[in-house]
Amino acid sequence: MIVKFAKETPEKSTLIIFVDKNNLPNVAKYHTADFDFQGKFKEVLEIKNFAPHKRLILVGLGEQEKLSEKTFMLAGGFASSFVAKEEKISIQLESSFDTHKAVENIILGIKLKSYSFDKYISAEDDKKTYQIKEITVIADEVNLTKAEAITSGVNFARDLINEPANILYPKTYVDRILKLKEIGLEVEILDKKELEKIGMGSLLSVSWGSDKEPYVAILKYNGNPKQEKPLAFVGKGVTFDTGGYSLKPPAGMMDMKKDMTGSAVVVGLMQTLALRKAKVNAIGVVGLVENAVNGSAIKPGDIVKSLSSKTIEVLNTDAEGRMVLADILWYTQETYKPEFMINLATLTGAMIIALGGERAGMFSNNQDLADKIKSSGETTGELVWQMPLGEEYTRYLKSPIADLQNISTAMKGAGSIFAAQFLQEFVNGCNWAHLDIAGVSSNVGDTEINRKGCVAFGIQLLNNLISTHYEK
Repeated sequence: MIVKFAKETPEKSTLIIFVDKNNLPNVAKYHTADFDFQGKFKEVLEIKNFAPHKRLILVGLGEQEKLSEKTFMLAGGFASSFVAKEEKISIQLESSFDTHKAVENIILGIKLKSYSFDKYISAEDDKKTYQIKEITVIADEVNLTKAEAITSGVNFARDLINEPANILYPKTYVDRILKLKEIGLEVEILDKKELEKIGMGSLLSVSWGSDKEPYVAILKYNGNPKQEKPLAFVGKGVTFDTGGYSLKPPAGMMDMKKDMTGSAVVVGLMQTLALRKAKVNAIGVVGLVENAVNGSAIKPGDIVKSLSSKTIEVLNTDAEGRMVLADILWYTQETYKPEFMINLATLTGAMIIALGGERAGMFSNNQDLADKIKSSGETTGELVWQMPLGEEYTRYLKSPIADLQNISTAMKGAGSIFAAQFLQEFVNGCNWAHLDIAGVSSNVGDTEINRKGCVAFGIQLLNNLISTHYEK
């Protein structure tokens, strides 16, 4: 999708004008009074054959006092649905909002909405690909590096999440990650032998039942030579989750190719940082395993030794994500001594029951970090809700025959809290936040910037967190 800048709109093109309520007098020439167009958010007025344009589409932005970068991103994605089948469009802005930020976010919204995953659909007529190939912006030239970087990171993550498990499994996932060396990321891969040598017994146990060998991938971005402690992002990468011997029901297993979504968000974020040349040092660590069932698979009641030396009684083999994260969280904080760690995972179905599909659950041992994450979520539209942690929950994770058990059996409910409390046992005092994205990882229907399906929730939030609070 090519974006050009011009002083005048090309003739016989479709022109989209974004209008806030406070600037309606500027569009009087479009006869809006005849159509009672008031500029409300997502209000649309379409005028066909409005010379010299093929079509004129006015899109409302709402009240000027309430405008934000998020408003323009959502408006851009929303408007693009009306021109999805056109190859060339023009856009114009009628607003007093910062033009650079407005245009940047309109383009971001259009690009995010235009994503589709149809590589396995044979019939061209059945594909849902947007046909927009060129956008002319009626404005002075704007630097779109940020929008391009976010789009690339989000769409790379979406591609990973959408791939079926017979195509994307730990080894092929690693192959895709290695290609990111081309954009300046350092990549280190730990294979099964190295993981055994290091002692990641918790992560390795999840892979026992699969013929797909496990890996840990470490992505490094160095954009600030003066920064002593890197920022660390950790992701659960279970490329398919049967539940193991604690087998999932068929309806619960159909989407389990997406149980690696947290890792995809981490990989996509690292790509975004590299592409926009962020002035920060960051580490991305993802644990890549497949949770399958065979005679060697871990069984309920088995005990494994984690990298931290804590022993874990595995009472539920479907509580496998926390087993993966336990080792890579410990490894990350011990190896890199980061300023903070943020992990992402589609960790618990209980999170969906608690918050539905509108907000991710956030758990943190540091309120300043939690507040910054929440603020960045509100800025980007990727919302979080802070959930509790406390020692009162830890006692229900004490095993009578090991240091910990991976689920609570004494208290029912609070499944997301127990999962987070389990993870905190492997954080060792590092500033940390856990984002349970089980409920927000997919849409049940289209939104302004996403098709139905995976959304790669968290990349925009974390990119904003970094740019707002940690880049110097």
